[in-house]
Amino acid sequence: MKCIRLDALQILILDEVDRMLDMGFVKDVKKIIGMCPKERQTLFFSATIPPEIDAIASFALRNPARVEIGVARTVNKSVTHAFYPVGTALKFELLVALLAKTDFHSCLVFSRTKHGADKIARKLKAANHSVAVLHANRSQSQRVEALEGFKSGKYEVMVATDIAARGIDVAGVSHVINYDIPANPEDYVHRIGRTGRAQAVGEAFTLTTPEQADDIRAIERFIGQKVPQLKLEGFNYNAPPPRPMGYQGAAPNYSQRPAPSYQPQGQRPTAGQPHQAHAPRLAHAPAAQPRPASTHAYQQPSQPAAPGGGAQPAPRKFGGLSRGSWTRR
Repeated sequence: MKCIRLDALQILILDEVDRMLDMGFVKDVKKIIGMCPKERQTLFFSATIPPEIDAIASFALRNPARVEIGVARTVNKSVTHAFYPVGTALKFELLVALLAKTDFHSCLVFSRTKHGADKIARKLKAANHSVAVLHANRSQSQRVEALEGFKSGKYEVMVATDIAARGIDVAGVSHVINYDIPANPEDYVHRIGRTGRAQAVGEAFTLTTPEQADDIRAIERFIGQKVPQLKLEGFNYNAPPPRPMGYQGAAPNYSQRPAPSYQPQGQRPTAGQPHQAHAPRLAHAPAAQPRPASTHAYQQPSQPAAPGGGAQPAPRKFGGLSRGSWTRR
C-alpha cells in the first residue's frame, strides 16, 4: 500500500512482543524491521519474556540491555490467589456463588476462547450482573465502549480472553477470576497481575477441574510456590448439573408412558368411544394364495429325436441362453 515510510525512523517500540512473536507474527515483525534504518534504537516491552522468546527476538536486538521491574515469574505479594476445584458441570454455578459472596468493586473474568467469553457473559447477564465483553472478534467501537464502561463502573464484571486482555490497563480491579485455567503458566502471572497494581490489595480465583492436575503443577513450578486449593463454604458440590438455559418444566418420565392402543381392522371407534387397548391390528390374516404361473415363462422348444431312437443331448448353456435357441436374424 505504501501509506507510510519508515526509512527516517529513529526509535522502534514493540509492545507485548512475546505475545506477538509467540502467536506467529514473526514474518510481519521482520518485514517492519526491514523497512526501518539499521541505525536506530529498538525497545521491547512485555509483562513476561521467557527464555524461548529471547531467542526468537534476538534478530531485532543488538547488544541489548535488560531492565526488569519486579521479580520475574512471581506473583505480586499484594495479591491473594487460590485454586477452587469443581466439576465441569458446576463451574458457572461456582462462579456465580463466588461473585455473590465476594465484596468486589470490579471483577475481571478470563476465558480461553471467544465463544466461551460470549457464553459466560450471556449467562452472567441472565443472573442480573452488568457485564462487558472484550475479545478479538469485537469491533473497535465495542472494545472502547467496554473498557470505558468498565473503568467508569457502568459494568461491574468484564469477561475477556488472553489476547484482548494484553491491552487492559484498568486501575482499581479488585478481583480476577480465571474461569478457564490459562494454557501457559506465564499467562497465569499476567492474568492475576491485572489486580493488586500500584501496591493495592487484590484477590484472584482460578476454577479448576479434576483433569487439570498437570496444568496446576505446571503453574506451581513456574511461580515456584504451592497455590492453596480451597472450597467455597455453603456451595453444594454434589448438586445435579443445571438444565440448559430456556428449558422449562420437569424432565419427562418415560417409565409412565401409556401403553399403545390398537383397533382391529374395520372397527374404528366412533366419536366419544374409547380405544381398546392391546387389541390386535388384524383379527384374521388372510390365507396365502398360490402364486399363479407366469404367462411369460420360457418354454424350451421340443427337440427332434436323435438318429437311432436315442434321446437328443441337452443343448449347452451360454450366459443363460442355449445354443439351440439361437436363430439367424
